[in-house]
Amino acid sequence: MKPYSHKPLFLLTLFTCLATNMLAQEPFPAQVTIFFPYGTHGQQSIHYTFNFSLNLLYGQIRKLNGLEISGLTGYIYSDVNGAQIAGIANVADDVRGMQAAGLVNSSSGYVKGMQLTGFLNDADGVNGVQIAGFANSLVRWRRARKGVNGVQIAGFGNISDGVRGIQFAGFINAAASGVGGVQLAGFSNIGEDMKGIQLAGFGNVAFSETGGVQLAGFVNVAEDMSGIQAGGFGNRATRMNGLQISGAYNRSQTLNGLQIGIISVNDTIGRGISLSLINIVKRGFYREWEFSFSDYANITAGYKMGMQRFYTIYTVGANFVEDHLWSAGIGFGNCTRIGNRFNFRPELIAYQYFPMNFRRVQFTSAAHLKFGFVYNLSKKLGLSLAPDVYVMKMTRKPNSEYYKITPIGALYTHEKNNKRTTLGVGFSLGFSIL
Repeated sequence: MKPYSHKPLFLLTLFTCLATNMLAQEPFPAQVTIFFPYGTHGQQSIHYTFNFSLNLLYGQIRKLNGLEISGLTGYIYSDVNGAQIAGIANVADDVRGMQAAGLVNSSSGYVKGMQLTGFLNDADGVNGVQIAGFANSLVRWRRARKGVNGVQIAGFGNISDGVRGIQFAGFINAAASGVGGVQLAGFSNIGEDMKGIQLAGFGNVAFSETGGVQLAGFVNVAEDMSGIQAGGFGNRATRMNGLQISGAYNRSQTLNGLQIGIISVNDTIGRGISLSLINIVKRGFYREWEFSFSDYANITAGYKMGMQRFYTIYTVGANFVEDHLWSAGIGFGNCTRIGNRFNFRPELIAYQYFPMNFRRVQFTSAAHLKFGFVYNLSKKLGLSLAPDVYVMKMTRKPNSEYYKITPIGALYTHEKNNKRTTLGVGFSLGFSIL
């Protein structure tokens, strides 16, 4: 009979000691959990750091330096340095790396890297990329207080404190603080201090200082605007220092720039001009009725509105010296005082002519540059004399004659293929009611 050997017992003891010593060190190489706390480390896993964490359903650990894969949800109480991947949700504090989940990623701290999910990403701050099928940093969960330095992409909305990068959403982007980059939304963008570009299918809103570009299919709203507002329908700014252009309506309290639209309403125009068909200024509003006789528009009535340095002109009239025609015109002008009773008033007006019976209408249009001089009889009444030069474009129909507009002969005429261009001079006399 062989003597009893202690070698197997010694090896088992050595292995146990080594294993115990290895499990007592941090970070642990790995842990496996079926459903917390049922795993290799039980409830103690929330106190340890791991290089690899595998949660078949749901697990909790203190910290990750490496990779975690969860069938349903992974919950990390501290930092992630690596990648956290889950079928439903990932929860962690600071993330330096990536969170990827089928439904939700949540970081109560800062994300330096990427959050990728099918529904919602939630973070205190992002320096990297957030991509979500629905939303990033949704406000009903928790607003991102440290802002975004990178890219937010969501099918529905992005909400953050500040943005230094790009927000792209199918519906809405909101930044409660500064935006120093680009906001792109299918519906609306909302920002506090805007230093960049807001582009939306419907509207853009900047509550404070805006130094950049607002482009919207419908409306733009800003407080202090130093840049460009372009809206399909309208723009509104408290103080506008730049360009406002819209398909219909512009509104500002103080304009120092250029407005282009159909209707513009300003409280005050400082160092600016409003190129609008209807131009209303609450302070310093200039209005005038003018009735005149001229060789090219025999009897006319005109209305002028805006400011003296730049106003809009509307005029209608009738011709009877030559052909019997109606005329309608629109233009812009300036009124500059050159003495106690004299004003110099250059104006540019485009006229369109129609036969009085509106039959067999032929295209006839003329642009007149008028050099008017006004003598003010009183504060409310003035007499005017305005020589002018003009360019006229005319088209005649077959078996028809060109309209006869003025008895004064043209200085230059060019005719080809039933089209005539003439260059000439004219004059007008009138009186104004202010």
